[in-house]
Amino acid sequence: MTKISDDLDPEIAGELARLRRRVEDLERAQGSQLFVIVENFAYGLAWYDAKGRLVGCNKAYKATYAIIADELIPGVEFNFILRKLLENGWFSDALDREEEWLTKPLP
Repeated sequence: MTKISDDLDPEIAGELARLRRRVEDLERAQGSQLFVIVENFAYGLAWYDAKGRLVGCNKAYKATYAIIADELIPGVEFNFILRKLLENGWFSDALDREEEWLTKPLP
């Protein structure tokens, strides 16, 4: 298969390659800026995938749940996090009825 750049003047192909690298650099920089914003957000923020597994969280989220902060790693399931918090007495309304509490839908 022939690349489009194979048919171009070498100077133009070189310029296109430089532009492509510049766009990639800008995309990386924007991603880094977003990370800094999320990480420094004043409130705890976590995001999960469609299967309920932690994708990531910021330092405020880990500080909020400091008692289990070491367990807040990508891939851990939301239910696991809830169970750990229950074990540590985080939800007083679930005391002595933890399994029932876990089956209730979240508001």
